[in-house]
Amino acid sequence: MKTLRKTHIIIIAIVLLSFALSAAFYPRLPDRIASHWNAAGQVDDYMPGFWGAFLSPLINAAVAALLLLIPAIDPLKKTAARYIIREIAGRTYVFFEWKSGDYTMRGMKPGYYVLRKEP
Repeated sequence: MKTLRKTHIIIIAIVLLSFALSAAFYPRLPDRIASHWNAAGQVDDYMPGFWGAFLSPLINAAVAALLLLIPAIDPLKKTAARYIIREIAGRTYVFFEWKSGDYTMRGMKPGYYVLRKEP
């Protein structure tokens, strides 16, 4: 099993925090929560309190799962850009690939961006 990267841990922590906050505030919410307003600013639709509390955390979890899963199921491992950090003449540079559709569809070489770290 791969070890979790720091970014993965942060993403998972944010999702868990959103569920924890929803669970904490759920008992204080009304049975029905306004979910849509018309052009005049009047409420014209409601949702049950459960969905009002947990819809956003569920969407957060689905998006996070997708973002964590996509690199793992990429069959060619071609979507993630590589980068190199180099020290040149006392300055730090980051060279990273820019992959367009031409790279993935036509087999062309990727372009590169170069960023210089300012002191």
